[in-house]
Amino acid sequence: MSLRRLSVLVMLLGLLPWVAGCTSEENYTEYEAAPPQTDEHDDHHHDEHGPHEGHLVDLGDHSYLAEVVFDAATHTLGVYLLDHDEMKPLPIEQKEIFAHLHFGDKEEEFTLTAKPQEGDGEGKSSYFELVGNETIKEHVTDAEDLEGEIIASIGEKTFEGEIEHHHDHDHDHGHDHDEDHKDEK
Repeated sequence: MSLRRLSVLVMLLGLLPWVAGCTSEENYTEYEAAPPQTDEHDDHHHDEHGPHEGHLVDLGDHSYLAEVVFDAATHTLGVYLLDHDEMKPLPIEQKEIFAHLHFGDKEEEFTLTAKPQEGDGEGKSSYFELVGNETIKEHVTDAEDLEGEIIASIGEKTFEGEIEHHHDHDHDHGHDHDEDHKDEK
């Protein structure tokens, strides 16, 4: 027997278990079509609450999250900065971040100051707040009244995220925004 015939025979014998397995009805399993593949960020629905029961805002196209909280009793607007994937605190070295808020036809920028949390590290903060501002007292009764953008410098970049509300019910909070204002800072 020639070497060529021997190698063909060995190759055919190697394929025999595979061919036998494919034709056996007992070993045949039918699988349903796999669900369409999605970007891992599509699974993040930011209308859920964050770890502090606040509203989540996407900063920088899925880079980071800002969790916006509002205490109606003290008129405190707070923002927690979070890692996007694990929603863990993201302490930064900045002493302030900004909230550009819309109240009907009126807009105003507010400065939220750093309030370091336990574990943030020396000179860093993952939480920023503004307490008792008169404009906020006048226009905001709960977190659903907040409209606008959160602006934070993280590292050497500035990130902006829109406060969006995903309502399960029909009512109007004056959600009309003038797109020209999005670039103002």
